[in-house]
Amino acid sequence: MSIFDLHSQVLADYRDFVRSFFTVADERARQFVEHALVEEARLWPDFLLQVSPAYARAATVDELATQGMLHAETARIFRTSEGHPFHLYQHQIEALEKARAGESYVVTSGTGSGKSLTYFCRSWTTSCGSRRASGGAGGLPDERPGQLAAVVFGKAQRGL
Repeated sequence: MSIFDLHSQVLADYRDFVRSFFTVADERARQFVEHALVEEARLWPDFLLQVSPAYARAATVDELATQGMLHAETARIFRTSEGHPFHLYQHQIEALEKARAGESYVVTSGTGSGKSLTYFCRSWTTSCGSRRASGGAGGLPDERPGQLAAVVFGKAQRGL
């Protein structure tokens, strides 16, 4: 069964489910409802097929820590379950460069592109830098107290 066949079957099952809640006695009204359910597909939109772009890989968190872009502790934390360093995409590195320069930024890209990681890496590096300023270990020379990151997650809309 292809994904399109599955889509059609799910819609047919849902249409039958909706029909089970009402009985239309009047023939003209029943035809109107059937037309709305079947021909106009009023309960659901057409399917949407999206393909995520291939994002350009640029550097690992280890490489960025060596360059001074991230704190070494950040590179130690952001690793795969096998212990390999995260590999960041070009748009993530560009956002980190803006943050390091003290510029505000917003990352807008597709699902799975690492938007949140952009903020988390920088926030963690800033936190490590704040520890240095207060007598703790680590830090980067350009860290400024009072830096703030807000990560906002929207609720995904789901439907049948």
